[in-house]
Amino acid sequence: MQPHSAYPPQRPYPPTAPDGQSGSSSFPIQWIVRGIALLVGLPAAALVVWIIVGFERDKKKDLIAFDNRLGVPVEVHVDGKLVQTVPARREGESLVPVVKLPAGAKHVVVLSDGAMVSEANLTIRPRGKDEAHGYRGLYVVGPSRDYAIAKVPYYSQATKTPEPGHITRVPPPTPLAELPRELESYEMSTIDGTFLDSESMPDGTKMVWKTELCSYETRQGKPTLGCSGFHGEPE
Repeated sequence: MQPHSAYPPQRPYPPTAPDGQSGSSSFPIQWIVRGIALLVGLPAAALVVWIIVGFERDKKKDLIAFDNRLGVPVEVHVDGKLVQTVPARREGESLVPVVKLPAGAKHVVVLSDGAMVSEANLTIRPRGKDEAHGYRGLYVVGPSRDYAIAKVPYYSQATKTPEPGHITRVPPPTPLAELPRELESYEMSTIDGTFLDSESMPDGTKMVWKTELCSYETRQGKPTLGCSGFHGEPE
């Protein structure tokens, strides 16, 4: 696969260093804020700062993505307190809610019309000093299924030796499964998204990776990803 920069990305990438690896956001933020301030004024620049600060803050939060497969809204309670109502997913919809857990969370209960649907105990390892992210989890409401994390490289120019896309299987949620902590909140916010033929990227960047959380199943003896556009064979 040799995609190139041609279309805007489905979701914004974090600032990326020229070698294609995620880099510090301090330098790009300064220029972004200055540019917007010159174009549309300080209020818009302040909004950008607020969004970026919120994104950086989410990295350290303990997060759980909820895949509601019941077809009805449910309520998520953490340690006895309602934290979010999760709507039923519509057919073909990929967006899922990502819930921020309160500090020290121990127990999750999902209710529908006052009746308990499922529950799970939380055993969250504290974030290490060198870790940018907190806990990451996937909670399935209703019939369980298998999942995988798919990654695809995108290049600014065609290359003779592109790295292959690859997937990592997620432990079966029962109903909760822990995800790799390197996932950003926006990478958890969709299930079965789409890999485009190309992605835009910052100037000077040679390659970026796009990550999607995908359903994973076996059809007619062959493994299949729910994410469309993945180049490569699931293992």
